[in-house]
Amino acid sequence: MLKKYIYIFLFTITLMGTIVSYGQNIVSPKPETPVVAGYAYVQFAGAKFFDISKVTSARTGNAEVDAYFDEIGVTKISPFDPNPNLDAISRRNGIDRMFTLEFSVTEMSSRQAVDGLLRLKAVKSASPCYLFSACYTPNDTHVGEQYALTKMNVFQAWNSTHGDPNVVIAIVDDGINYNHEDLAANIATNPGEMGLDILGNDKRSNGIDDDLDGYKDNWRGWDFIGKGTADSSKTWVPDNDPAPPIPGNSHGTHVAGCASAATDNGKGVSAPGFNCKIMPLKSGDYKNTLGAGYQGIEYAATHGARVINCSWGGPINPADVHFAQAIIDNAVDHGALVVAAAGNDASDNDKTPFF
Repeated sequence: MLKKYIYIFLFTITLMGTIVSYGQNIVSPKPETPVVAGYAYVQFAGAKFFDISKVTSARTGNAEVDAYFDEIGVTKISPFDPNPNLDAISRRNGIDRMFTLEFSVTEMSSRQAVDGLLRLKAVKSASPCYLFSACYTPNDTHVGEQYALTKMNVFQAWNSTHGDPNVVIAIVDDGINYNHEDLAANIATNPGEMGLDILGNDKRSNGIDDDLDGYKDNWRGWDFIGKGTADSSKTWVPDNDPAPPIPGNSHGTHVAGCASAATDNGKGVSAPGFNCKIMPLKSGDYKNTLGAGYQGIEYAATHGARVINCSWGGPINPADVHFAQAIIDNAVDHGALVVAAAGNDASDNDKTPFF
């Protein structure tokens, strides 16, 4: 099935099952990507060490873990995915054992807090919330200027396929202008949050989680950041509007156009897989900073995306790879192809890994 759709990617590399392969000659690591202060992710170990049913917004029920949470000043414990128990694949991959932590930053940095988490027997993996950078600068506006289409033999590929409307491409980025004349026709919708509810109200705006997936009114994707900034979790107020944070086109809008802009319509640009649908997932802010990229990947995997595009990244601490890897593994187990950027600085990723 995937062979038909490999033409939809313009500037990314495919990473199935692994985030990065470490070479034997890694040298000169890049400075580590910034993190959100007072915010971290943790994945607890299996039933032998942890009873997930005892976790509340303030305590975990595990004496060692709770003692450490008191030490770092944890103020809130929240499920990473708001409703992973509905999904058997996510449970199998331990997504139901993943939580986000909010804690005091007066005594300990996020890096120190995560290092302490990783020393606990009941913790399988942990990671700070990295502020990844977007990895592409928009510059194409017309098909005649889209040199990459020729280099990828897309014109020949169109003789075989234009993509498939049943294939949803999730764009995990800083928002998408879903009303754009070259994108509006290709935006994917969630039928569980459309139509009228039993009271005759529009499910798109009734403030109810009609399809019981943990998100209210998510009829055309989701915004994990809201009007806040990615570098401060205290300002994250998620909502159902994945539009860019400022007027005009965004990095995510451009990436969506590269994947599946409406084509053969006499305007704008052309896209390789232009019959495919786009799922807008806003995981960043106006500074091209992605703070909720992991959440975006998880949402895409559990909401039917066949392709998950992540045109962002950066250097991270190797100790944190395991948490990110679990997110990728879960997406692959859901049948999604995860596609990630290789970075824009022309460095050798075998020597200076870019995640």
